[in-house]
Amino acid sequence: MNPHAQPLPDRRRFLAGAAALAAGAAWWAAPREARAAAPAHTPGPLLPAPGTEIRCASTARDVVLRTLTGTGTADIDCEIRLHVAADPRDRTGRTRRLHVRGHHMHGRSAAFGDIEIAEDLEHRFTPASTLRLAARSPRRYELRLVCPRLTVRVERLHVAPLRGRAELPPKLASALTAGRPITLTTVEPLILENTNLPTWHLHHHELFSPNPVRLALPTLPTLPIATLEPFTIEASNSH
Repeated sequence: MNPHAQPLPDRRRFLAGAAALAAGAAWWAAPREARAAAPAHTPGPLLPAPGTEIRCASTARDVVLRTLTGTGTADIDCEIRLHVAADPRDRTGRTRRLHVRGHHMHGRSAAFGDIEIAEDLEHRFTPASTLRLAARSPRRYELRLVCPRLTVRVERLHVAPLRGRAELPPKLASALTAGRPITLTTVEPLILENTNLPTWHLHHHELFSPNPVRLALPTLPTLPIATLEPFTIEASNSH
């Protein structure tokens, strides 16, 4: 009998321990990605469920306002609250209708002073604003916000160039020369849209107003006296 031979059970335990040590060394030397694979990402719902409320805060810089008395720019902050509803006209389930529950904008302009913009809330059963899933892989969304009627309050206008112009309607001349804030309404809807969004969760995504929007006195809706030029806002969901 060999005096240096180990009992069989002890030798088995020694070999098992060595194998475990080698396996541990191999694990330590392996790349981090191989050691612990990241859990599979589970994408969120394709669209917000009907009844969801979406709050959004946005900013727009250097928005151009042209008037009969001059042109200026304004930096505008916006808050909007949307209520998600099913689209009764869409049988595929890829579209949601968006009811505007609150929409307010505030801007500051060196030329015009404070500018306040608010939306006359719509009460139609089927609103014009929509969120649409345009593609599933990769995901692509189309968001279109339609603001049918906005009230725009401008702190001041430079009215000196208009004084004495006989062709101005009396109501317009009075409003522009009164030296007080003037309230205007939009002649056509303001549209904000993006047809290439990667998610419906807005996070520093841009929305574009593609067309100019004319402004007129509520008492003279067919005589525009100012125009909001197309602009871009940066929008993010808020809570």
